[in-house]
Amino acid sequence: MSGVALAVAVVAGSFLAGSIPFGYLVPRFLRGLDIRGHGSRNPGATNVWRVLGPGPGVLVGLLDGAKGWLAVALAIRAGAGAALSVAAALAAVAGHSWTPWLAFRGGKGVITSAGAFLRLAWLPLAGAVVAFGVVFAATRMVSAGSIVAAVLFAVLTVVLPGPWRTPPVELAAGLIALLIVIRHRANISRILAGTEYRFGRKAAGR
Repeated sequence: MSGVALAVAVVAGSFLAGSIPFGYLVPRFLRGLDIRGHGSRNPGATNVWRVLGPGPGVLVGLLDGAKGWLAVALAIRAGAGAALSVAAALAAVAGHSWTPWLAFRGGKGVITSAGAFLRLAWLPLAGAVVAFGVVFAATRMVSAGSIVAAVLFAVLTVVLPGPWRTPPVELAAGLIALLIVIRHRANISRILAGTEYRFGRKAAGR
């Protein structure tokens, strides 16, 4: 396979893998429920947990993380270099965030990003996960934890020594952080207004 053909196959395959809308499929399969009409209406693991409970929520989270990890793992196995492996990660996150199967509306990309970058920048990711846990424990807001974790991940990728200190990974980490912040802009508005959903409350129809 030529270099161009490999690049096209890796990026297209990663996008398609990322685009599998588990946050929509699992509630449909388990309850016949269209998650887009419930809770925050987002087809992601957090809203599935919020509406259906921890079991389905954890299942969706694992599947969303696995598809990001698998996209990068398969790219590396196919012989993709560092830059193309990073492109596979970004393509998987893009597929999740703008899945063509749901009119290009998908989840916010946090868990899929974590899965995709597990192979590429595990130590910065570990630091980001710790930060998420601390912020979530303090606020009970997944959105706040996700935003802080995404920004810190980008910073740690640049400052922590390791094989991730390369321009492709550092640039991708910055893009991922920017994407996650932008996709949480409505959450940021609610946080500032004091109306953001906190885990432990009864799910609302917002």
